[in-house]
Amino acid sequence: SVQFAWQRVLGTIAGVLFTSWIAPYVGLSGWSIGLLLFIGALIVTWLKLDYIMLVQVALSMLLVMYFQSKMPSYPFDRIRDTTIGAVVALVIHILIFPPDSVNKARKKMSHFADHLSHHFTNTALWVKEGCPSHKVQALQTKLQALFQELHQATTELDKAEQSLRFNPLGAKKRIALQQLTKQMKRLRSGYASLE
Repeated sequence: SVQFAWQRVLGTIAGVLFTSWIAPYVGLSGWSIGLLLFIGALIVTWLKLDYIMLVQVALSMLLVMYFQSKMPSYPFDRIRDTTIGAVVALVIHILIFPPDSVNKARKKMSHFADHLSHHFTNTALWVKEGCPSHKVQALQTKLQALFQELHQATTELDKAEQSLRFNPLGAKKRIALQQLTKQMKRLRSGYASLE
């Protein structure tokens, strides 16, 4: 949410500044609006910025092109309104509806732990049977899938850690996250042993 709000504000500022700078030279017509939108999209794509930035730049350019001639203060009003909206949305999101990313990480780790223990059992049975070579490929395929699950669980844990950075009311969740991080180290070690 913080990243989205930041990109939205930056996209709005970029679109407003670009349009305010070039609008006096091109005038207001369907062709000039289309040309400016095309140039703005090319610049955002060339800079490899996020899609949210592209949308905000284009929307700001369109609105500023149209309303600037009727209300000269509109470009600055657009920046102010977008910034206020982003700040209010973040405050509501953080204080009233904080995401439960720790629970999502816990679920991913639980699934990974179940699949890891199941793979240990399969590997033990394989060893007990005398390590038949015709089962090696199946075990390796399952091990690769297990690695993908490990990666997803690690990514979810990282997301949970990032989301708690901006949550001033997440003390209990921080403690739970520390425990999950310790558990993840053990799970990684178990996966390494299995591999």
